[in-house]
Amino acid sequence: MVGGYFEQELEYVLCLGPLVLAMWAMPTLHEAVTGQCSGGRQTLISPAEMLQMHGRWMLNKPALQSGEWWRAVSHMFVHKDMDHLLQNLRGMLANGFVAFSEFGWQGPYGVFFCSGILAGLNTPGRAFQTEAQLEGSLPRVPDRLGPVAIPETARGWWDALRHRTAQASAPLVEARTEGCGASAGVSGLMGFGLGTFLYQLWEAESYSSHGGSLGGGRRRDAQRQRTAVESMASLLNLVQSAQFLAEEWRSMKGDAGLTGVDHVGHLT
Repeated sequence: MVGGYFEQELEYVLCLGPLVLAMWAMPTLHEAVTGQCSGGRQTLISPAEMLQMHGRWMLNKPALQSGEWWRAVSHMFVHKDMDHLLQNLRGMLANGFVAFSEFGWQGPYGVFFCSGILAGLNTPGRAFQTEAQLEGSLPRVPDRLGPVAIPETARGWWDALRHRTAQASAPLVEARTEGCGASAGVSGLMGFGLGTFLYQLWEAESYSSHGGSLGGGRRRDAQRQRTAVESMASLLNLVQSAQFLAEEWRSMKGDAGLTGVDHVGHLT
């Protein structure tokens, strides 16, 4: 039983091997600037070539609108530095097992690339985030300045000015913003694991409430005996995903001001 379980994990790691190696074999932007790769690792292109080419691979709204569709995929293979790259590789390996166990190799690859591409094309959501973060970065007028109360009309006027300023400047910021990284694809894998876990809970509850008989005879997930490792992994994924989604939602709405992170892409 244990051997079979870890055999499936090994198959999963081997399945993701080509994607992991492809991402690992691309110089980061930091390496492109410094001109050398960390640890002397071999890459598909040299740091100098990455420095020349990254401008046509990064995610950028005007470029997408002009027909450079490949950026929706290519930006997933460009990372800022080794920390950024390793974080995404760890996230991919940690969150893709559920998709693999459900659909084989097509699962993690399909979820990863579909999530990354859809997030890259979500320009309306990114425009909303930019405007919200710009507005959130502008200070609010306090209710009081010492013993003096600030009139509500004055605070309302200032809030309206903040909103108009953010609206006017957001398109300029968007046009100059370039995105990179595979975090949207990793977030898609995390979301798939969360959705699968919630579905299994619902189906198990339905199976129990129907006296051991699901409509249509569908018993696979409800009857499947889950190992302690699987149950713990699912629970940790649920907690991690819920916390992650809550933080991303607050940041997208501008509660943390300008963060430089594509929170909309993660939520997509």
